[in-house]
Amino acid sequence: MRITTQLSILGFVLLNPLWVQTCIAAKWDIKPDISLREVYSDNIFLESTNESNDLVTELSPSLVLSADGNRVDLQFSYSMQNLAYQDHTERNDTNHRLQTLLKSELVKDLIFFDANARVGQQLVNIRDGVSVDQISGSQNSEDVYSYSLSPSFKPKIGNFLLADLRYTYDYVDSENDNGNNLNSSDSTGDNLRASLKNGSSTGNLFWNLDYNSREIDYTQGDRTDTEVLQGSIGLRLTRSFSINVSGTDENNEFIGDRGNSSPDDSYYGGGFGWTPSRNFNLSISYNKRTDPRPNEDENFISGSLSWTPTVRTNISAKYGNRFFGETYDFSLSHQMRRSSWQIAYSESVSDFRDQLLNQELIGTLVCPLGSSDIQQCRLFNPNDPPKIDEQLIGILGGQSSISNNTYINKRLNASWSISGAKNIITLGVSNQQRDYIGDGASEREFDVNLTWSYKLAPKTTSLISVEQGENKYEDSEKGTDLSLRWSLTTNITAKSTLSAEIYYSDRDADTSLRAYTENRFTISFQHFF
Repeated sequence: MRITTQLSILGFVLLNPLWVQTCIAAKWDIKPDISLREVYSDNIFLESTNESNDLVTELSPSLVLSADGNRVDLQFSYSMQNLAYQDHTERNDTNHRLQTLLKSELVKDLIFFDANARVGQQLVNIRDGVSVDQISGSQNSEDVYSYSLSPSFKPKIGNFLLADLRYTYDYVDSENDNGNNLNSSDSTGDNLRASLKNGSSTGNLFWNLDYNSREIDYTQGDRTDTEVLQGSIGLRLTRSFSINVSGTDENNEFIGDRGNSSPDDSYYGGGFGWTPSRNFNLSISYNKRTDPRPNEDENFISGSLSWTPTVRTNISAKYGNRFFGETYDFSLSHQMRRSSWQIAYSESVSDFRDQLLNQELIGTLVCPLGSSDIQQCRLFNPNDPPKIDEQLIGILGGQSSISNNTYINKRLNASWSISGAKNIITLGVSNQQRDYIGDGASEREFDVNLTWSYKLAPKTTSLISVEQGENKYEDSEKGTDLSLRWSLTTNITAKSTLSAEIYYSDRDADTSLRAYTENRFTISFQHFF
């Protein structure tokens, strides 16, 4: 049934004459490039004892394709990482990395279609190591495939009613090097979202009704079902002040190998909103639960704040209460002439497939397509997602192992950077805690990194980075990671770069078999056509 549904959706879009005409009229751009790297490692399998060294050749051609039109935006990027090990030829492999994004308007202002597909490598066991480029410790990474199809319908009934109906089908598949599926994490998802809200003709009266239903089915029989219905109605008493009443009904069912849980929630409340200017908005509500569970607040306050005091400063905050307790969400960013900093904290219900589909991979490296050179990479930031000519290649922590378990994700990220005529210094801190809903177990990862980039000459740049991380697992086992990196990169032509890199990593763990050290030396060349 699901296969028929997704083929019908895809067939309707691709065979639609308006779609074909729109694609032909779009502006197309093609950017190919190729990179060649020689990597020497003295511990290619990241073992605690009996280390093996090896020399690895990496050849990575890549292609970026984009189409930009009035009613279509297509982004396609692909790179093929070919690895040849000199001594351990059984590890020779090809890693495919694909990232596509489609946004289209099939019928003007009425019918839309979005889609995306991704192929990459992800961490299997968070307690074991793997290098950012998948060369060392590659036995701890697996290929992961995902895609989603999402048609939407947005009718308007005069100036009275605005509607938005969206259906999303998504698929996630994990496969190991031997072609054996990791069945516990293979899954399909169905998501239906419907929204109704008032138009401009309702005057001072405003209202909205939102419905969200999501069902995830795993191959081995585990399942996640969520259903949320929310509604509110309010009245503007003045240009800046309004009152409202609202209600929420939430039903959940989480079935996984950590246990089953069905934490439902239902509450209603009333409050006010204050918007004295377009740069400031404050809303506060007092809520009451209809059927509170033991140790759950029957009455609670929720609120949100959005404030832009200057064009360079943004502040937002939210406070609420869900089935797992109090919830907090906060972000603050500020930019100055030569420096910028930001801090963000959030709490949400998540799982591995959510992180993959939504690219919530905090701690992952974002690099130019086809390149694994740290000089050209940056840490992933959810407020600055990968561009079409970039790829997610590194796993530095901050994400769960491949699994089917749902958890409460508590995440803190902070960064600061300063730039001068020749220097760029960046400091980043991240802390993530996962509280699993099934059995209450917790995992925590903390990471701090410092990077200094210095321009030695007009075409030559030096980069030094230091990173320290600490992991705490549910059974109280701990692990720490330290990495040091120094690279030199020079532009030998307008379209070619040459770089050399020295890298050291040290993992210390309570379990000695998980501890290791690695020394690396890398020479790389990249050419853009």
